[in-house]
Amino acid sequence: MSWSFLTHTRLASTAILLLLGCGSTEAVSGYPRVIVYGRVTTELGIPVANAAVTIANYPAGCSGARTVVYAIATGADGRYRTEFVVPASVGCVRVVVQPGQGTSLKADSVSIGAPPFRTAAPYDSVAANLSLKAP
Repeated sequence: MSWSFLTHTRLASTAILLLLGCGSTEAVSGYPRVIVYGRVTTELGIPVANAAVTIANYPAGCSGARTVVYAIATGADGRYRTEFVVPASVGCVRVVVQPGQGTSLKADSVSIGAPPFRTAAPYDSVAANLSLKAP
C-alpha cells in the first residue's frame, strides 16, 4: 500500500466529514462513533512503525460492501488511535494492517462484530492489537 493510497483515502474520509459537518467530528453529532486503537508489533513484540492501518465499516456484517474507510499510520511505538465516525448502520468493523515498505512482514487483520458504537460522549473504545509475522 503506497502513501498516495493512504493520502487519497484520508482525503476521501475528510471529504465525508466536511460534507457531514464542516470537518469537525463534533459537528456530526448523532452519528455512531467509537475510539479504535491498538498496537502493531512483530511476533517478537517489537513495535512496527509506519504500518498502514485501514479501518472499515461493514453495515451488513463482516463481509460485503464497506461504507466508511479510515487510513492512518502507526507511530514509532507501533500504536495507532482514531475516532471512527460512521454515518450509516454499524454491523462490523474491520482493521487491516499492512507493514511499511522495505519489510518482509505479512499483513494482518481482525474483524469486530457489532462493536459498541455510541452517538454521544463518552464513547466506547475498541482495542485491535495486531502482530505481523515473517513470511
